[in-house]
Amino acid sequence: MVHPAVLAGSKITGDSPAATVQREFFQQYTAKYGNFSGFAPYAADALRLIVAAIEKAGSLDRKAIRDAMEQLTYDGVTGRYEFSPENHGGVTKDSLVLLTVRDGTWEPAQ
Repeated sequence: MVHPAVLAGSKITGDSPAATVQREFFQQYTAKYGNFSGFAPYAADALRLIVAAIEKAGSLDRKAIRDAMEQLTYDGVTGRYEFSPENHGGVTKDSLVLLTVRDGTWEPAQ
């Protein structure tokens, strides 16, 4: 399956800042809730992106927030987001990895 690496949790390899953030998020989430939800990183990033857009806009006006969001580049738990007026999905393709299930858990495919 193609998904952000955070789903693989403690099996994420590498020592990049993104890999470190993803491992830490996975560990903190599972410590608190027991099981990991693949939706949790998206929710965490969504909240942080809204805050970043409000701060950039300096306003709570919806249009100003949208305009600010369209100019954001943001490194989140899910990966890197790069928005534009034409791209409202945001997450970059290099934030996605190929995952496989082994022994009942997700891990990066070899």
